[in-house]
Amino acid sequence: MSVSPRRDKGAAAADNGRTMDRLVIFCAQPSGVPNLLLRATLAALDSRADIEVVALVLGSPTSRIRRMSRRLWLDLAVRVKSWFDPAQRRVRSPAPVDVEREAKRRRFEVIVACDAAGDEALIARLRALHCTLALSYYWPRRLDERLLDRFDVAVNYHNGRLPGCRGLRATAWSVYRGDATSGYAFHRMTPAIDAGPVLVAGEVPTADRASTADLDLAKASAASGHLRDVLRMMVERAPGVPQTGPAGYRSEADAQAIMRIDRPGDLSSDELHRRLRAFGLLRIAIDGEWLPVTRLDAVAAGRVADAPLSFRTADGVVMATRLRYLPPVIYRVARPLGLVGD
Repeated sequence: MSVSPRRDKGAAAADNGRTMDRLVIFCAQPSGVPNLLLRATLAALDSRADIEVVALVLGSPTSRIRRMSRRLWLDLAVRVKSWFDPAQRRVRSPAPVDVEREAKRRRFEVIVACDAAGDEALIARLRALHCTLALSYYWPRRLDERLLDRFDVAVNYHNGRLPGCRGLRATAWSVYRGDATSGYAFHRMTPAIDAGPVLVAGEVPTADRASTADLDLAKASAASGHLRDVLRMMVERAPGVPQTGPAGYRSEADAQAIMRIDRPGDLSSDELHRRLRAFGLLRIAIDGEWLPVTRLDAVAAGRVADAPLSFRTADGVVMATRLRYLPPVIYRVARPLGLVGD
């Protein structure tokens, strides 16, 4: 764990009679969707005199060069995907927050906590900072009771409807199910994953051709409009509304299982396209080779012998026409050069 220097404001903030809450923000990385929420949070805090940010906890090392290069790479990926397959993501990533500038202006620490091994040091540092509030944006690890006990209120942004879509890749699962809308929520954090009372919930339409990545950005943009209310409820220690209804949970293992297809002939082409639209990539065994498929097209039965990477599904014949968003011939040239992954 690494920490940037910060001037300590003293132990007075730890008194029971404090008038100002001290906020720590857990953010997977200052890019993409987490970056959008981080930027909106900092803007919302400008309207409050009763909350100060004392720490930003990041899940990986960062610098201006890293952030800009990552954004350039993501934007290049967007252009490649939309060039070869217009159905893929077309929305550019939002500009990254200038973490160093914001930390200097607001006088908060930037803490890098890459893995659970550093939790003890993180807990000790947060204790010294007398944090009372916490916000979590796509934090990659569950905050256990030792961390949660550091705060009066800890709130997580979840990109799915609760309690039916707890866990990871909630947007992808809503697309896979064919939901007309895809939900999001700010909820109080408990030791159980995504199970705490809800402060704010909303939803956005699931357009017919919208990609999962575009929907995640649309939901984060809509959620950003509620951040002033979320901060107010945190300061007021609002209990939130208990979750009701059937609960569902999906893990990363569930996603990987549905994305890995060793017998494509057992599935219909419609089922394959639903999975592909939701998760963006399928690993399909074709002619004894595992391939990262990002587009499938129908093939006339009489052309099977002439069509490379074609196979028969339960309801017809399809062909893989994009591998890692590239035409197969380009993918197979780029893979040995290390330009694309398997």
